[in-house]
Amino acid sequence: MPVGAVGGGPEKEERECLVPPSGCRPQLGAASNTAMSLLLLVVSALHILILILLFVATLDKSWWTLPGKESLNLWYDCTWNSDNKTWACSNVSENGWLKAVQVLMVLSLILCCLSFILFMFQLYTMRRGGLFYATGFCQLCTSVAVFTGALIYAIHAKEILADRPSGGSFGYCFALAWVAFPLALASGIIYIHLRKRE
Repeated sequence: MPVGAVGGGPEKEERECLVPPSGCRPQLGAASNTAMSLLLLVVSALHILILILLFVATLDKSWWTLPGKESLNLWYDCTWNSDNKTWACSNVSENGWLKAVQVLMVLSLILCCLSFILFMFQLYTMRRGGLFYATGFCQLCTSVAVFTGALIYAIHAKEILADRPSGGSFGYCFALAWVAFPLALASGIIYIHLRKRE
């Protein structure tokens, strides 16, 4: 048997495997890029959802609902006027704790916007392999702010209701604030562990 025939087969197979050097990698790299793109899409969608929840919870008019279509939010006491089909609103209260809730909810909204801007900035400027620490820290601060604001409101809400008819319950804005808290917390943890890839 010719000598060349003995070594030629393996050498040829090795040559085919090694040229190009990354011949087996493109499929793996494409799958990795697809997974990373999908992860970034999910994280961005979650962030936008949190932003919408905080926006509605902070500015809409239902932190507490009373009998007779009356509702209270962080800013106004709104009563439904059935004669002209409009809402009549007045300032809720001058209590210091309510102002603290107002500040904390607005702060959470600002921090959530800031963390999203930071995420976009880091996504396009940060070197490969970097972690989104700044974005994650801002988002964790968002969760702390909304948690503290909702908790203060839950503890002191009855002070606002002292001169109003008994009955009623927490409104959907209060519920949205509590939904936004764990989502913001989870989002912050994800950002801290998220590593940028090419």
